Amino acid sequence: AILIEANLSSANLSIANLVAANLTEAILSHANLIGSDLSRANLQRAVLNDANLIGTTLRGANLKRADLSAAKLNRTNLSEANLSAANLISADLGEANLYEAELIEAYLYKTNCYKANLSEAHLGGAYLFQANLSKAQISRANLRWANLSFANLADANLLGANLRGANLHKANLQGANLQKT
Repeated sequence: AILIEANLSSANLSIANLVAANLTEAILSHANLIGSDLSRANLQRAVLNDANLIGTTLRGANLKRADLSAAKLNRTNLSEANLSAANLISADLGEANLYEAELIEAYLYKTNCYKANLSEAHLGGAYLFQANLSKAQISRANLRWANLSFANLADANLLGANLRGANLHKANLQGANLQKT
């Protein structure tokens, strides 16, 4: 489907098959995408603020510079997705799968990543100020120069993570696994 710059705000797209769809710069504010398949979709610079993406598949999707502020992404599959420079401020990524996702310079201010899988994700220069990463799997992730000030990393698994130059000022690391970091 080619939906470039389409206005789909508040649309009900639950359980939709949008595999490899082109939604570049589409407006999906407040849209319902629960359980949809957007694998390999192009959502570059798309607006998805306050969208409901619970249980959605976005494996390998391009969300570069997308606005996902306050979006519900619980249990969403974002493995291998490109979220570089994406706005995820106050988004809920609880239990989401972000394995090998690109989050370079992404904005995750006050984002909930409780029990999320960020293993081998690339978070270089990401802004994770006050993010909740408690019980998250962050093993072998690249967090070089990431800002994790005041972040909650309690009981997180950071085994082998690259934290070179990362800002962990007043971060909660209680019970975190920091072996081989």
